[in-house]
Amino acid sequence: MAPPFSLFDQAEDRFEDLAWGQVLVTPFELGAWALLESMGDQNHVPQLCWIRPDLLGCVWMAGSGEGTAGMSVFLSLLGAEGGGWSEPQRISRD
Repeated sequence: MAPPFSLFDQAEDRFEDLAWGQVLVTPFELGAWALLESMGDQNHVPQLCWIRPDLLGCVWMAGSGEGTAGMSVFLSLLGAEGGGWSEPQRISRD
């Protein structure tokens, strides 16, 4: 019995073509995508918020494990002129 058809069977792996924080627009989905650098073993709960009309912020939790002292909150910024996300910065250690 043949496995079910999946669009992932025909997907291209473009990971090596991207830089961390680079904004990528694809013809397949509305909007844009970016890969932000992993800051720990666990990375989750991303939130986007407008800081100014020309500055978007992304914050998320990252570290060695939820509920441990090793978790922190990180921030990366995307400016209208920059073309990519800034290097993530730790903004909280608690």
